Amino acid sequence: MTDDPFFDRFTHPWLARFATVGGAVWLVSFLVAAAGLGVEATGRGALGASLFLLSGVVGLLGILVLGACACWLLGVWLRRELR
Repeated sequence: MTDDPFFDRFTHPWLARFATVGGAVWLVSFLVAAAGLGVEATGRGALGASLFLLSGVVGLLGILVLGACACWLLGVWLRRELR
């Protein structure tokens, strides 16, 4: 156990940290997309499009992390139920 009162309440605190990072990365992708739209509105279309594309890649990374966490928890649940 660590001295983190928030994450220590979970059964798998390391997985909770991992999922929190994945969620944060996913949310950052929305900020990057908003920045891309804002830059594109100023007339710099190429930079705006690049930022919008980057937001898709960052969002995909966050969703993959969250999906990996969900698969891990599904595996733990199946292993427990099928014993």
